Amino acid sequence: MAKPHWQNLPSDAQLPYLMGLIARSAVRLDASTRNAFAALLDGGPEVAEQATMQVSDRIKKMNRLVSQSVLTGEEQVVGSAALAAASEAYKLRNRYLHDDLLREDLEQEFVFMVRLDRKRGEVREVQQRRTLTDLDQCDKQLNRAAWRVYALAKLIEVARAGTEGHERRRWVHLLADHFDIHSDNNISWGL
Repeated sequence: MAKPHWQNLPSDAQLPYLMGLIARSAVRLDASTRNAFAALLDGGPEVAEQATMQVSDRIKKMNRLVSQSVLTGEEQVVGSAALAAASEAYKLRNRYLHDDLLREDLEQEFVFMVRLDRKRGEVREVQQRRTLTDLDQCDKQLNRAAWRVYALAKLIEVARAGTEGHERRRWVHLLADHFDIHSDNNISWGL
């Protein structure tokens, strides 16, 4: 198996590169949640642009809207699972982007995560020890979540249009996390 593309970078460039990938993927997830939020409200791009609440708050509101949507009971369950995955991915993103990441050992790829939320005068203590591979996994988790939430928006569109059959099943398939994601963030999801 080929090693991940970021491992071909100089060791001092790998951490910033992965942080950039996480930031990019978080923007994709934000855009996907805005579009799905607009779809749940039966609105268009203007609604998506005005969905300025924090991603975590938007996902909570979307969960309530999914249960009241035109989706079938089974589709609502799958939609809620996709939103739960998006919420978890975004929480992980927050840890990596907002906590201090300190390199411990370049050869072993260890990174310390140090929480920033501490009381004045307290010593910051290491909370978790992560590897660069963990950051890569966070990026992948964010991308998977973004694709699933994108599928939620598309499924709502076809459900509102009264579409049944293959078109609807393919969006449920993607929403249910049945796809492969490639290093370029494109997917394969045959049905």
